[in-house]
Parts: sequence; structure tokens; C-alpha cells
Amino acid sequence: RRPEIFLAKDLLQYDVVSFDIFDTLILRPFAKPADLFMLVGKRLKRAEFYRIRTDAERRAREESMHRNGHTEVTLYDIYAIIEERTGIPRDVGVQTEFQTELDYCFANPYMQRVFHLLQEQGKPIIIVSDMYLPGELMTRLLEKCGYTGYEKLYVSCDYRCSKRSKSLYR
Repeated sequence: RRPEIFLAKDLLQYDVVSFDIFDTLILRPFAKPADLFMLVGKRLKRAEFYRIRTDAERRAREESMHRNGHTEVTLYDIYAIIEERTGIPRDVGVQTEFQTELDYCFANPYMQRVFHLLQEQGKPIIIVSDMYLPGELMTRLLEKCGYTGYEKLYVSCDYRCSKRSKSLYR
């Protein structure tokens, strides 16, 4: 593995450096990101929650495509469907899932050092993510993991467009 200082030095040539969040700046101790839903289900005392949560996200994205012409949704949109189907209050579900993210996510030590080296050199940094956690929640998660002082955070659900389609970059 290449020392962090060499990657940071290579990145200094650019006017602005952009980082993704999950699997770059922040890591989760799961084989798949959706594995988190099993822990959320345990906290909500719903054994079948993994299926409920994945189905609700799929449905929210389908409804968004039908209504809005895009598949970007927020955690609040997903839990509105869960509340409708299960009676779990939307705000309780959102808070439980977000707290579980906070409890299990941690900074990628390699990338955190690169991030801070770039900051020390005054390099403008932006963060871009395709995610259903809105910017205010992503900011809290980034702060918890030691990432502050970046120029701007772009989250697909806030802008209703994605990195995948390249429209978030515009």
C-alpha cells in the first residue's frame, strides 16, 4: 500500500479534490451496506425488518420515478412507506437507522490522513455521494468520523440527481 503522503501529493495538482463517502472516507463493518438493516430491525424489535426495509426503499424509488422522473429518495421517504405498512413511526425509524449508522460507521484511517494532509495544504475539498441520507444527516456522520472543514457536500437525495447519471456533478 502506498503511503498517504504520496497520494495527497498527487492530488495537490488539482484545483479541487472530490471524495465519495462510503467505502472511501467512511467504512462500515458489513459485507453489504444493507446488512445494517438487520441491526436496525433488532433495535426496532422486528425480525422481518431487513425485507421490509429493502422493499420500502425499492417502492420509494419506483414511486419517485413514476412521480418525478428520477429514483432519488430520502431516508424520510423510505420510512414514510414503512410507517404506512408497519405502523413504525417514520421519525422513530429514521432516528433508529441513523443512530445505527453512527454507531457502526468509522473513518477510513488511510483516507482520513489523505484528507487532512490536503486540508493542511489549503486544498479545496468537496464531498459527493449517491445516498438517501440527506445532507444534514451526512454532515453529522462525517463530523462523527472526523471529517470537517470541506468546501461543500453534495448528496444525491438533496439534489434529486445522481453521480451514476453524472447529473449530480453538474
